Amino acid sequence: MSKNLKSEVQDRLVKELINEYQPKNFLELQDILKGIFAPMMEEMLHGELDAHLGYGKHEQGPKATRNRRNGSYAKTVRSNLGEIPLGIPRDRAGEFEPRLVPTGERDVSGVEEKVMSMYAKGMSDRDISTTID
Repeated sequence: MSKNLKSEVQDRLVKELINEYQPKNFLELQDILKGIFAPMMEEMLHGELDAHLGYGKHEQGPKATRNRRNGSYAKTVRSNLGEIPLGIPRDRAGEFEPRLVPTGERDVSGVEEKVMSMYAKGMSDRDISTTID
């Protein structure tokens, strides 16, 4: 993606956020970012599980593995934006180890800024997950 296109995407996202939520101060802006960060992290975690299993969530047809999705479990992580509740996806065999938020890890302070920046630059969930590894 060219530098100008990245800048255009970033500008568009910022304008959409401000128009949609109309924050009055920094605390409101921080709450908005916190509300956006959790679904982004969860989407990236689902992308990791897709890669682990070798197929997408609603993909039809034969699968290369007998292992399947098995819902998610709740986990609260700490970040620069405060505590954020996440739904961490899991597989039936218990083999899935998320890289974005590893088992036992509760602090994602450094990750959130990188993720927000990469989203603003137009990267996909899977690209971001691979980059953060």
